[in-house]
Amino acid sequence: MESTTILELVDIIKRELPARPKSDISIFSHQYVHELKAGRMNMNQMIQMRELVDEYGDDWDCIGKALGVPPSRARRNWVEHSGDVGNNSAWSLDEARQLQQLIDSGVKPQEAARLLRIRLYRAYQDKSPVAKSLASRRRDAALSGSPWAAADDETLLKIIHGTTISGAIRWEQASMVLDRSISACKQRLSAINRKRKRKQALDDRVNLVTSEVQRQIKSNGAVDWSQVCQATGLGMHECLELSQHDVGKASWHYDPDSFSHSMVDRMTSFIEEYYPAPVPVNSRAVSNFMWVAMGDCIRIHNVFQGKFTWMDAEYEQAEALRAQGLAFKEVARRLSPMLSGQNVLAALKRYAWSKKVRTPYTSHRMEEISELIDQYAGKCPVDEILSKISKRIGKSVYKNHYYVTVFRLAAHPHYQTKSHNIDFNDVANRIVTGQITTKLAAKELDLPQCILALRIKHLSFKLLS
Repeated sequence: MESTTILELVDIIKRELPARPKSDISIFSHQYVHELKAGRMNMNQMIQMRELVDEYGDDWDCIGKALGVPPSRARRNWVEHSGDVGNNSAWSLDEARQLQQLIDSGVKPQEAARLLRIRLYRAYQDKSPVAKSLASRRRDAALSGSPWAAADDETLLKIIHGTTISGAIRWEQASMVLDRSISACKQRLSAINRKRKRKQALDDRVNLVTSEVQRQIKSNGAVDWSQVCQATGLGMHECLELSQHDVGKASWHYDPDSFSHSMVDRMTSFIEEYYPAPVPVNSRAVSNFMWVAMGDCIRIHNVFQGKFTWMDAEYEQAEALRAQGLAFKEVARRLSPMLSGQNVLAALKRYAWSKKVRTPYTSHRMEEISELIDQYAGKCPVDEILSKISKRIGKSVYKNHYYVTVFRLAAHPHYQTKSHNIDFNDVANRIVTGQITTKLAAKELDLPQCILALRIKHLSFKLLS
C-alpha cells in the first residue's frame, strides 16, 4: 500500500464509492498518502532501525533504503519515537561522564549518541544554543551527583584561593576534587561572589543606618527618621527596615482599663500604607516606627486582628480571672478586645477536658508499658498485645502513649530476631503490585507494622524504579 500513488488511490475509491464527490475523494487521498509516508512506523521497524543506527550512525539514506522508506521519514520517526525502543531515562552519572569526554575530544553529538546507545534526538537538540545549554545543565547535574553543600563551597574557595596566589586558576583540580564539571565549578563560584556582594552591600547599609540611629539617641535621646534619611541618603521605608538598634524601646501590653487605642490606629495606618495585603508585614520596620519592642508590636497587632492564640498561660490567666468571680464577658474583655464570653467559655471547657486526658510521660508509666510488652511478646498476636495494653493502662493513657508503646514493641528482641529471619523481597513485591497492603502483611507475619514499613521501604523504591 505504501507504493500506491495518489491517482491510483483515487481510482480505487471511485470504483468502491461512486456516490462520493470527486473533491472529497481527492482531499482524502492526498491526506492518506501523506500520513502513510510521514506517519509513525511500527515497532518491528523501529527495532530494526535501532540496529541500523548502531551500524550506520546518522546516514539516513542508507537507513531509509534498508527499511524501504524515505530517509526523511526514517529520521523523523527516530527523533520523535526512538524512546520507545531506546534509552529514554534521565542522564546517569556514567553516561554523562562518557558523553562529556566524547564531546570534549571533538566527537560530534550524533556520533557520541550512537557510541553510547542513547536517544539520538537528544544529541540533535544540542545543535541549538538553548538546547545545548539545557543539555550542558543536565550533564553538570549528573556529574554533580548532589546539590552544592556548604562544605563543597568551602573546598572550592580553598582551591581557588590557593591557585590564584600561585598563578592561574586550576579548574581541572577543582573539578577532580569535587567530582563536578568545570562549568559547574565556574557557575558556582560566580553565584558565591554575587551572593557575597549582595550581603556585603546589605551589611554596609545596615551598619550605616544603625550607627546614625545610635548617634541620634546618644546626642538627642530620640530618633528623627527624617534626619536619618538625610544622613544616609536612603528612603524612610528602607531605614525603618534596616535599623537594628533596639535598646531603649518601650514595652506595650494590653490593659483594658488604660490601653490607648490611638497607638493601635497609628500602627494600623503605617501597616496599611507600607504593607498592604498580601504583602507580609516587616515587624522590624513596625517596631522602629512605633519605637516599641518588636515582640510587643507583634502581640498587639495579633490581638487587634482577631488572631488570639490560646496557650497554657492564657488558659491559666482565664481560670484565675474566673476564680475571682468575674463573668465570662469580663474575662474576654481583659484578655482581648476581639474575644467574646462564648469564646472564653468554649476555651475553658477544652482546657478542662485536655487536663483530664493529658498524662505526663513518667518513668513509672514507661516501666509499666515495658513490663506488659515483655509479658505478651511472642505469646499472642501483635494486635491483641496492643488491645491488652490499652485495657490495662486505660484508653486515654494508651492514646497519649500510643507511639511510645508501638516503637517499644517494635524494639523488643523477639520481633527484632523474627524480622531478621524473614525475606522481605517477596513481601515488598506483593505490596508494590497491589496484592496485599502493608497492614495485612504485618498481620500475616505477626510483626509491628512500623518494622515492616521501614524494612521494605527501600525495596519498594527499587521495584518501582
